[in-house]
Amino acid sequence: MDLVDTTDDEIVNNDDSLQPGLLFHSALPGAKSPLKDFWPTRGPQWDALGLTTEGEPLLVEAKGNLRELISPASQASPGSMARIEQSLAETKDYLSISDDIPWTGRLYQYANRIAHLYYLRIINEIPAHLLFVYFIGDTDVDGPNTVEEWRAAITVAKAVLGIPERHKLKKFIAEVFIDVREFEK
Repeated sequence: MDLVDTTDDEIVNNDDSLQPGLLFHSALPGAKSPLKDFWPTRGPQWDALGLTTEGEPLLVEAKGNLRELISPASQASPGSMARIEQSLAETKDYLSISDDIPWTGRLYQYANRIAHLYYLRIINEIPAHLLFVYFIGDTDVDGPNTVEEWRAAITVAKAVLGIPERHKLKKFIAEVFIDVREFEK
């Protein structure tokens, strides 16, 4: 996997279709719909972006503790919120999730990660993948000590968001659990 540096907020595509922090999209040929039509400027910020050995985009979200999983609700302005809600509703519809289940609340970040996979893979037909990295045993941030603790929290998060065990994007989403204590040896 090749990682892409997305820390340079000074560079924006000339047609304004890319967001600062998501310059990665400029390396994706064949985008049919500009990101600005799906999501407001300035979000989301990814922990890492890369390309698989096959050259397919990889979106990476990493968590060190349960507080990070239970992110705050969206703080978007009313204009941005309308676009976010439309994109989340479109994603939920594709996944056969009830529109009555809110995705802009406490698990907003998890929901918007799924929405961006939908944007790339379904709207733009770009073979993207989403990787969730969960760290185990990080006492500095009071993180979970076992995979089971993480799995229980993830199961609850998916249930709250109405994400079924089987859904159309599941095979493009992976979860990796890294025990940081292994690096201390």
